[in-house]
Amino acid sequence: MADASATTPAASAAPPAGGVQTFACPNCGGTIGIRAAGLTVSAVCEHCHSIVGVDNENLKIISKASAAAVRSALPIGGRGKLFDVEWEIIGFMVRSDPTEKWKWCEYLLFNPWEGFRFLVEAEGHWNFVRMLRRNIRGGAGVPVISYEDEIYRLYVYDGAKVLYVMGEFYWTVKVGEKVMAADYIAPPYMLSMERSGQDIIWSQAVYVEASEVASAFGAQALPGQSGVAPDQPSPFEPRYKSTMMTCAMFLVALIAVQIAGLFASHSQTLYANSYMASPGEKGQTVISTSFTAPEDTVNLWIHAFAPVDNNWLELDTSLVNLQTQADYGPLLSIEYWHGYDSDGSWSEGSRNASHTVGDAAPGNYQFTVSPDAGAFEKGNPQSFEIEIKNNVPIWSNFWISLVLIIIWPAVYLFRRRNFEVQRWSNSDYSPYASDDDE
Repeated sequence: MADASATTPAASAAPPAGGVQTFACPNCGGTIGIRAAGLTVSAVCEHCHSIVGVDNENLKIISKASAAAVRSALPIGGRGKLFDVEWEIIGFMVRSDPTEKWKWCEYLLFNPWEGFRFLVEAEGHWNFVRMLRRNIRGGAGVPVISYEDEIYRLYVYDGAKVLYVMGEFYWTVKVGEKVMAADYIAPPYMLSMERSGQDIIWSQAVYVEASEVASAFGAQALPGQSGVAPDQPSPFEPRYKSTMMTCAMFLVALIAVQIAGLFASHSQTLYANSYMASPGEKGQTVISTSFTAPEDTVNLWIHAFAPVDNNWLELDTSLVNLQTQADYGPLLSIEYWHGYDSDGSWSEGSRNASHTVGDAAPGNYQFTVSPDAGAFEKGNPQSFEIEIKNNVPIWSNFWISLVLIIIWPAVYLFRRRNFEVQRWSNSDYSPYASDDDE
């Protein structure tokens, strides 16, 4: 999309100094200065705040402002360079929604070679605005419109009224003047429509950082920023694609490494047996066997299975390396429960238990098992199976790495989404309405 200042050629000349025409206010006699002579239609007397028509020699009072003077962040007559053009502030107004809950300030800018522009401030956020010499297809109030290959989404469709005016304007402006307005956003741009009767005016705004405005006009203090502006660029958007691409590359690499590890592993069963333990063997050693882990052994995997049903089994194992006397034997707990309640069927637990010895060295091992089971309490025997393998692929490192890779984009996406939720928080057309309701 073309920049909002596309019609302003670089390095345009500054407005000539001292080109202010003056006349006496017909209400109080105070001096009114006109900076855009021949173009200005109405001006506001800074002494009595009367709005005076200056488009003909018979000066007339259009209306008298009764509101107290409003201090503007940028003074009328101030000059600043934006988009390589020097502008002079010739008018200032305060507008609001019909309830006067939301207010914003509009500064009318003038350059004799470039014409008029607006600098709009709302809650400390700034937009540089130019009028469009065309109508936008689709009209106002529709959810989505297209302009110069950009999709704009409806942000607000409400009335707007003038609360305060000062300076000069190229149209007849009045305090209390009301129009219907619609804003469509495609950050950092915004399309705005104003309709008064049958007249419809479209304009395009581009977001400007407050620091740029302060630097351009030499402002010492500008209004503090609050929230996220409708067309404020997201700080997360420029890095979104690169972040997702980087994470995708890490994810592909992780999966490739894990698959390579699965094909490279040479797992073999070193011991497997089934056993039926009687109640009298509770706590006694019922399995005692030895086996040899070959030279390529990097880990040992101990797995137990028991067909328990609403019951439990504990196997106290001992796995001793006969060379180093290191004991790696874990306590394997198996329990499986199921039933029915008001919510339907349920189950919990598992009939399997396993343990991986990650630092097991090659050599001779002695393996023993001592059982304890819920079945013993009723005088029943309990069957179980034991299997020991070496070089079993370890998935824990994969899952830990996967979580670490996912955390980065997850946090990034959360912050990106939270920024958008804040952007749309003041809109009745938010795509995040459910978030706001919560």
